[in-house]
Amino acid sequence: MTATTVPKTSVSKTSVPKTSVPETALRGRVARACVTIAVIGLVLTVGAFALARDVVTRLDRQRVDRPANAALLAVQQLSSSADQVLATAAGVVAATGGDPTGS
Repeated sequence: MTATTVPKTSVSKTSVPKTSVPETALRGRVARACVTIAVIGLVLTVGAFALARDVVTRLDRQRVDRPANAALLAVQQLSSSADQVLATAAGVVAATGGDPTGS
């Protein structure tokens, strides 16, 4: 058997290009970005909560006020009807010259 030699091929190592930003600065940027996102999320959450609470309070107030307004309107209509009856009775008494005391 004859020995054959295999030519050696040179394997080029691909080097990873180094960034100009050190690793600690990159970590700092990532940390600041995470904190910024968390703060923005917290601010939006608090704002949405305050808005929702305001809307719920307003709706509760309307739910209470609506029946109260309806009852007040009914009392005003009843008072108006009573005033109208009394005015009519006073007009009849005045027109007929009768005694309003009934004696």
